[in-house]
Amino acid sequence: MRKRKDRPKRRFRFSLPARPTAQVFRNGSAATVLTVLAVAAVVLVNLIGNALPASVSQFDLSETKLYTLGDVSLGILDELEQDVTIYYLAQTGSVDSNVTALLDQYAGHSSHIQWQQKDPALYPGFACQMGVEDATDGSLIVVSGDRTRLVDSSVLYSSEFDYDTYSYTTSFDAENQITSAVQYVTGGELPVVYQLTGHGEATLSDGVQQALGLQNMELQELNLLTSDIPEDADVLVIYAPSSDFAAEDVEALRSWLLDGGRMLVCTDPGVDTPNLDSLMEDWGLSLIDGLVIEGSSNYHLQGASYYLLPDQGSHAINDAVDDGLYVLAPEAQAIRVADELPEGVTVSELLTTSDSAYIKSEGYDMTTLNKEDGDETGSFVLAAAASRTVTDASDGEETDDTEETAADTSEAESRLVWLSCPMLLMTDDLDQITMGGNGQFALGCLTWLADQDTTALIAAKSLMLKGLSLSSGQVTFWAGVFMVAVPLVLLILGITVTLKRRRRR
Repeated sequence: MRKRKDRPKRRFRFSLPARPTAQVFRNGSAATVLTVLAVAAVVLVNLIGNALPASVSQFDLSETKLYTLGDVSLGILDELEQDVTIYYLAQTGSVDSNVTALLDQYAGHSSHIQWQQKDPALYPGFACQMGVEDATDGSLIVVSGDRTRLVDSSVLYSSEFDYDTYSYTTSFDAENQITSAVQYVTGGELPVVYQLTGHGEATLSDGVQQALGLQNMELQELNLLTSDIPEDADVLVIYAPSSDFAAEDVEALRSWLLDGGRMLVCTDPGVDTPNLDSLMEDWGLSLIDGLVIEGSSNYHLQGASYYLLPDQGSHAINDAVDDGLYVLAPEAQAIRVADELPEGVTVSELLTTSDSAYIKSEGYDMTTLNKEDGDETGSFVLAAAASRTVTDASDGEETDDTEETAADTSEAESRLVWLSCPMLLMTDDLDQITMGGNGQFALGCLTWLADQDTTALIAAKSLMLKGLSLSSGQVTFWAGVFMVAVPLVLLILGITVTLKRRRRR
């Protein structure tokens, strides 16, 4: 057998690593210090960010500005002088992030507002202690002093049917509800609005009544046949009576207005009310017989020349209507403003037609909508606001001083708004067309009469995501960018990097 030759043994050389020099230690220490400083800086920035109010530290990138307070809310918060606490009744793990983000905005903008979460499982009797027995999970309790307002979870979101897409859209209505509650708990005596009855008056729409509630105005009914005008009446509303007022009722209203009263009158073109019309003449206003037809297609709904889209004059009432929104006035009668107004009376034209409008004197008995010879043409007033300064010196006492008297005189301002179209206030139907314009106009009338500065009618913010619509050319362009150009650039970069690495080897 062959003997294997012994293989030569391999020798391995080991070398100990070089002793670290002072330079290495210095570099390592510097790296450690820099790492610690970087971590400390990150922690410090986070602490500062968390300490900042949400209005500064958070950015609202949503299309409808879901988490941004509107001008109305900001104006009310800026004027706050009382502390307000908002309790959010929500179980841990079931908190609505939309609600908490909005509450952060309220607390961040005003130092007078703070909010707390109360878990009903941990505090089962908290709502009852606050005087609210029917609060549900997700509701808000707004408290300031001895006033409390419940904002139920059911009103934080609203759902409406969209006739364009034939589907329901969900909107976030929390800002409207919370701002109204804040205004309620911090406000003084609430205005009282009385709607007159006993003459076949129509009922105010649900939309107007809800708007009054959000504006913290109390609505009651008043029959002049059985009661005098109450002392706490801030505004009287006459809405589309189907019969005329008695002379005694008109005289009571006249005396009340001369004493600084405020009144909203909305008459029906199909009903003759000569006694009520005589009250309007005290303010230099009268009706023109017939219905107004709009001759310009830019001032009426398509295909309905008697569904008017009038111009909005410069007035505090119209300031309540968001820019770009229309007010729709179907089947309206024209109001004539006297050339010479009674002493002390000023009149503002709220809604006016174009110069191409004309009047069909037959009213509802007209046989054609077309303009005919004899039809009065021009720009017509559909709604007017009037005011009159009245002086009350009845409490004065005469003195022997011939130059001065000790009579205490006080001035008050009577106000009157006359709408010649009862459908103006049918906001439940018309607001779907005008995107809320009619409701804002109606509330603007009532808040101006009640001498309130702001309206709390804030539009709900849609939660629906809008799809991105692209033309066929745009689709082709972006398809080429992402399916051809971008992959090609990445491929070229990859080849370039690979070649450079091979050359280095």
